Amino acid sequence: MRRSTLIATAPLVLALAGQARAADPVGDRAFKSGPIQVTADGRWVWAANAHADTVFRIDTRDQSVSAFLLPEPAVVDSPRGLSVLEDGSEVWVACHDTDRVYVLDGASGAVKATVALPWGSGPYSIALSRPDAASGKQKWALVTLHRSNKLAIIDTATRAVIPLGDVFVSPHGIVWTEDGTSAWVSHLLVTDEHAQLTRVDVSGPAPKVATRVTAFAATPQNNPQLTNPDAAKNVAEGGYLNFRGHPAQIPSSTGLQQVWLPTQYHNMHADGFTPDSTVQVSLRRLDLATRRVLAGDKAVLTAVSVHNPSQGHNNPAWLGWGWDASISGAV
Repeated sequence: MRRSTLIATAPLVLALAGQARAADPVGDRAFKSGPIQVTADGRWVWAANAHADTVFRIDTRDQSVSAFLLPEPAVVDSPRGLSVLEDGSEVWVACHDTDRVYVLDGASGAVKATVALPWGSGPYSIALSRPDAASGKQKWALVTLHRSNKLAIIDTATRAVIPLGDVFVSPHGIVWTEDGTSAWVSHLLVTDEHAQLTRVDVSGPAPKVATRVTAFAATPQNNPQLTNPDAAKNVAEGGYLNFRGHPAQIPSSTGLQQVWLPTQYHNMHADGFTPDSTVQVSLRRLDLATRRVLAGDKAVLTAVSVHNPSQGHNNPAWLGWGWDASISGAV
């Protein structure tokens, strides 16, 4: 059993140029995983840096930066994700290489608690649940165990770990939805050419994995099947899906009940390959009512051309030029 080490490390403060005022906290809160999180009052930005084995905190009033080294400098923790309590009092950090979650004090950066996870499990992302409607407490911290293909959920009051068992391969990003009882998890890799999502339900007496959703390939995928007289328009923007980043719920104030899914397309079965059709960056949507990944409602950020998504592989009609953005690695 690992020894819990508590080390109060003096922060390294780097004073950067900037005006002394806090960022204005405007808009809906996104209860999602990621390496960068902003406190509810807009005052602090927390960032996990796996390469420096450090967690940074930026003061939005003056852009000054505090660096908090994680315990046991001789051991590589590799922090990959973090989540912050709504009152800013605690920062929960998932450390991939030491199979730990550190709970840091939001004011001092000191380690308040160390939560050990199974050896070799590779915790990658962590997300604290939305405040409970009755108590206002954030009861749960959901963790993706990237290497062991499992999920774990931590009771934030007792620090007890509840295993949720096996799920699909490489669980990655997390979003807690506005219903207050559900969290959706994306999976980074695929084994059968179809991407997967997993839903965790905390409405019952014990948290459980409740739903698995499969997302199918986007069309068109094959350049030679496109026969527009203008050859420049015959660039297929479809492909097999990989959910590459951290999902986020579109605020219900928009009238939508959907989740954004940062996605990468892999067009590996085309008869003719071009740099413009082999890999694409897209934003897909999960409809929370039907629990389906929407086929037509998508944005392909790197597409040269856009074709009718409802016509499949059957030489779909060309709709117009795409954004053709020079980007990659959607997160």
